[in-house]
Amino acid sequence: MILPETDLAWAKAVAERIRHRIESLEIPHALSTASNHITVRLGVVMVTSTAVDTVEATVKLADQQLYQAKVMGRNRVMAQGVFGMAQGAFSPD
Repeated sequence: MILPETDLAWAKAVAERIRHRIESLEIPHALSTASNHITVRLGVVMVTSTAVDTVEATVKLADQQLYQAKVMGRNRVMAQGVFGMAQGAFSPD
């Protein structure tokens, strides 16, 4: 999901609402040893327009947050803000 013009706090709040809504549906997950119902892990990244130079780089950053959520455990949101200039981006002197 892409949320233009959204700061990190708001993006994380949206992800938390999604996580909570999925949890509240209490969809049965009979084969799970961790929970009786389906939960979700979400990775969130907020980047400034100059912080990354490709869409692929942004997706990779979000994927890294998803991986961190997996490491930390089930049913959670991990988020990171990335600010500054992308490597190789134009920087006026």
